[in-house]
Amino acid sequence: MALAFVPLAWVCVAVLVLQLVLGVLMMSGVGVGTVHKVLGMMLALVVLVAAIAAFVAGKQAGKMGVLGHVGGMLVLMIVQIALGELGATWPHIILGVLIVIGTFAMVPTAQKTIAAIGA
Repeated sequence: MALAFVPLAWVCVAVLVLQLVLGVLMMSGVGVGTVHKVLGMMLALVVLVAAIAAFVAGKQAGKMGVLGHVGGMLVLMIVQIALGELGATWPHIILGVLIVIGTFAMVPTAQKTIAAIGA
């Protein structure tokens, strides 16, 4: 499970880039809201699995701080879904940008953790 951490981090980045494109299209008036919504919920599930992988990898590497990073991203994703459901557009956009930054930072964190395991 620990070795899945890096690929999961990259999947999160790829899906978030797609979410960003869909969000821009939505702001332009293109009707992709349902796809954006479903993909966001699926992304939250991927982040949940990444958090489990981060826990296992962090335990093996002796670096449990990585779980804080990914766990924090999971909490932000849940808040993001709630903001989207409430129709709070600008807070949703601002938090989305912060999530993108945090997720891009998750990749090198995952790589360092796996390297510390020696895998």
